[in-house]
Amino acid sequence: AATRKDGITILKVYNPPSNPNSPKQQEQRAKFGFAVRELNCFRSLFTITFGGQYGVNKAVSLAMKSAVTGNLPDFRIQFCNLIISNGSLNPVEWASVEQKIGTSIIVKWNTDIFSGRSEFDNVNLVFLNTGLKTVILKQDCAFRSSGMVEVELPIIWAGDEVHCWIFFTSSQDKTLSTSKYLGQIYFNKDLC
Repeated sequence: AATRKDGITILKVYNPPSNPNSPKQQEQRAKFGFAVRELNCFRSLFTITFGGQYGVNKAVSLAMKSAVTGNLPDFRIQFCNLIISNGSLNPVEWASVEQKIGTSIIVKWNTDIFSGRSEFDNVNLVFLNTGLKTVILKQDCAFRSSGMVEVELPIIWAGDEVHCWIFFTSSQDKTLSTSKYLGQIYFNKDLC
């Protein structure tokens, strides 16, 4: 017997699992385990961008299809294919990222406004430090019409590889756009 969240008790028939544990199943389980471990640092972000605690499952599923590559035991994540947010708001076509002096990062994007976009859409930036496995979300840091924003990253990230994404949220109904990968930068110690 099992009690559901709504308090109703139901009876279930136990069926022993039929698990042949084939090589294909072993590889799929290993790939899933790899994806969960590597994307664990995104967990709190995915609850925001994919809608609650179960959104993490959707994000990992998308990553398994589009970003996790390789064969057992050499799996890799292609960060350029990793989807950070997924939604119906129109995304940006062009964007770039570059490091300035110190810990300052400049992100630029096109500001074309047409149907399905608003100049007041909020800009959200995501930065992943692969060495520290740390994710920073700069939420609502500018408006779409700004075309550029400068943000500061932690000084302890100096010398590390950093991946960057941008996505938008509607200022009216909080719908999201699908994220766009901006690229990888090496947070240069000499500029800090």
